[in-house]
Amino acid sequence: GVYRPFCQFICPFGLLSWLAERISLYRIRVSPTRCNGCGACGAACPTNAAKDIVAGRLFAADCYSCARCLTVCPHDAIRYCRRLEAAEAPAIE
Repeated sequence: GVYRPFCQFICPFGLLSWLAERISLYRIRVSPTRCNGCGACGAACPTNAAKDIVAGRLFAADCYSCARCLTVCPHDAIRYCRRLEAAEAPAIE
């Protein structure tokens, strides 16, 4: 199912939150060397954003920064970092 379909597809605040996420100073970053694709983060994520981020999709589902993916990852492959760190720093190893 879709998490809060009204919020994602009808409510104008959904568009504003999507725009805010795109310009946010902080991002979720996944280390490709630590991630083994177990799917724990995707199962914990209410919006399917974690699945999209792990898959490297350009237009991922909205991430509300709930940190559920961070707390369930058994390999410590996910971190929350500043946008510039996410773009420039090497993945956590």
